Amino acid sequence: MKPLFDPSLALHDLPLPEATRIRALMGACKWLDMQFSPTKHFAQAAEAVTQEVAGLRRADGGDCPSSRPVSAKSMERYYYAWKSGKKDKQGRKVTQPQCWQCFLDSRTVAANRKQVRTAQRPFRAHLALLFSRHKACATSAIHDLWQQWDDGKPIPGYEGMNYRRNMERPAGWSMENLLRCLPKSRSLKIVREGIRAAYNELPQLFTTRRGGWPCCEVYFDDVWLDIEATGYDAAGKMQIGRPLQLGCLDAFTGKRLCWGTKLRTDKQDGHSVGLNADEMVFVLCDYLANVGYSKRGTVLVMEHGTAHISDALKDKLYQMTGGLVRVEEGSIQGKVQPGSIYGGRGAGNPRRKAMLEEFHGLQRNRLDSIITYTGHDRQEPEALHGIREQAKKLLKQAAILPADMRELLIQHVPSLADVTTMLVQVVGALNNRTEHELSDWAACGFTVLEYSADGRTNWTPFHAMHPAAAEAAKAAAAQEPRLLRQRNMSPQEAWDMSLARPENELVRFTPAQVVELLIAHKPQPLPQIKGGHFRIKNQRVWHEELIYEACVITSQGFERELPTGPDYYYIFNPMGQGCYVLDERGTVLGAAILSQRVPIVDEAAKARQMGRVQHRLAERLEQARIIVAQDTAEQSLIAAHNAAVLEGKPLDALGRLDAAQLRKSRRRSAAALPQPLCAADDYQLPSSYDAPTFI
Repeated sequence: MKPLFDPSLALHDLPLPEATRIRALMGACKWLDMQFSPTKHFAQAAEAVTQEVAGLRRADGGDCPSSRPVSAKSMERYYYAWKSGKKDKQGRKVTQPQCWQCFLDSRTVAANRKQVRTAQRPFRAHLALLFSRHKACATSAIHDLWQQWDDGKPIPGYEGMNYRRNMERPAGWSMENLLRCLPKSRSLKIVREGIRAAYNELPQLFTTRRGGWPCCEVYFDDVWLDIEATGYDAAGKMQIGRPLQLGCLDAFTGKRLCWGTKLRTDKQDGHSVGLNADEMVFVLCDYLANVGYSKRGTVLVMEHGTAHISDALKDKLYQMTGGLVRVEEGSIQGKVQPGSIYGGRGAGNPRRKAMLEEFHGLQRNRLDSIITYTGHDRQEPEALHGIREQAKKLLKQAAILPADMRELLIQHVPSLADVTTMLVQVVGALNNRTEHELSDWAACGFTVLEYSADGRTNWTPFHAMHPAAAEAAKAAAAQEPRLLRQRNMSPQEAWDMSLARPENELVRFTPAQVVELLIAHKPQPLPQIKGGHFRIKNQRVWHEELIYEACVITSQGFERELPTGPDYYYIFNPMGQGCYVLDERGTVLGAAILSQRVPIVDEAAKARQMGRVQHRLAERLEQARIIVAQDTAEQSLIAAHNAAVLEGKPLDALGRLDAAQLRKSRRRSAAALPQPLCAADDYQLPSSYDAPTFI
């Protein structure tokens, strides 16, 4: 057999069973070549090769032709073919990389010689171009190819073969065969739809929570809530619209940190009012004031759209934190589509903040029981149209009713206040969920070992048990393993456990630092202080009246009462309801304390609030006692002296002197002209009346 060498064919290009068979034959031929008389060992070599390939199977588990037995005659033929391939024209032995092809079946070699022109690169490139021009249907590209052939147009790889019209099509041009020449799906999708559409088929970067710390990365993003609610627009008019939410999430523990909700309303000129750059600054200030940044460094991951801050604010944030806080923006994809000079709309990379996108999906699922649920991806229920129209009609009718009658109307659509209250419960439930599959949770140590006496209820963590009880529980669990389980911590538990470590301490912004970030917002005059409180009522910034205590938390963390009389100013942060008080000179006094309204039926909440009231009252009384402390002491001495006199107790000389001094101090003395001070021999005039000097 004459070897048919193909330089383009490599051994690793063959199926694994065929390559294994060829390697066994090569080994047998090399062994025969070392023997003194190879003709006596063909049967032995054939038996060895047969045993080696007997267990070969295809990838799908089926029978493999490569596992067929090798006879002594076939082994002789393979050996001499291999010997001829190992010699050059002069008969000298040389090393040829393709000598193994002598073991191939002639059909295999012929199949790899690419005899049909449909496999040639110029034709494949032309066909791929036709496929890319048709965005939805690949068969339309094949019809274009057939039409070009029928019209006699030149086709790469077939130049000059269609010299007249309507010639018979070349071999291999059937619909089924040409569809096998489709480019790779990811390449075709990138050309047809762009890079964003082919995200799932492109390489990506994988990250892990291991080695992180709280607030090592914080993701900021906005999201549409799939519900509709009623609220006030900028002019104070009631409207119905979809709420927008802007918030942040800790990447290490998966906990939702801060968020704010705003209703998207329409103006009279037809434009819509939604989230803007101010809301992003408000959320950022809420995070920095109430959560803080890590001493080990914090990266704030933002986007190029709504969740974005200016470059000047980034530089200021970097300087105020000593370089510990920096802002990183996700990449923009979809601006350029291959094969087109026109730019796309562009959008952020959703993989960069995939944890936050997952949280938004869970939150969306928890809100789907609201009657005004709009559905996802613009597939709203049919009944929503009627509910929306009825709500708009009811709002118009309520606008002309008196205020007392308007309060009696019952809206089908929830108000923004109802939505925000519901969101507090939903976010709290998601932060405390334990049935989740957050990545690398066990590797970060966010698991709890628990014990139950019956293996079903009342699971108790081992770290919360008495040492003796824990030892007894371990002994019982050794006999009955079902009494022991290991569960995942909730994001809230992981957050609390991580912050308990000293190295994970967070640094919060002081009120003065927050006001420095909000310096673009003009301070407003503080409302009049009454009853130890002041009230902020502005439908443009908040949907209900807010009550704040007339005391602030200073930058040092102390409570300070606001004295009545001076003029005060405030800057309000609707995301977090933060109120920062300034004096008339612009000095930041601190952050006001929000007074929560408690339900009249909640006795525990009323008791907590009453304790707060009593605490403030005690502070006021203590300040009053300090002011009149001297008079109070005198009154106590007078009362004790009179009681002693009435009881007939004898008074000593010191007691009589005290009584004389008390009577003298209680008399109203007449006004006298001031006398000039004269220096005595033993007295020196002070240089400062605040600190007199005696000699």
